Amino acid sequence: MNLQSAVWRILMIKKLHIQGFKCFDNEDFAVAPLTLLAGMNSSGKSTFLQAIRLIYRRDNALDGLGPFSELVSSLHSRFKIVMTSGVRDYVFEYPES
Repeated sequence: MNLQSAVWRILMIKKLHIQGFKCFDNEDFAVAPLTLLAGMNSSGKSTFLQAIRLIYRRDNALDGLGPFSELVSSLHSRFKIVMTSGVRDYVFEYPES
């Protein structure tokens, strides 16, 4: 295995868990090397990508996403996103526990 393929293996998203974020109450998504997001309007495609953005952009992660009341689903008072990569889990919680 060369260095480039080793780096891609580390960075590859394998699973995304979204809890209490916008339209997702408690969802798990398996992510393959080629993943297609398709669905009706307001079905969560952009929210899925915003969840990944929160993991990668921790500083000022919520900038431009609107007020907290629009980010958290109606069933929750906080949200949590867990991204599993080739090596570890990355977690974003707001507000932090």
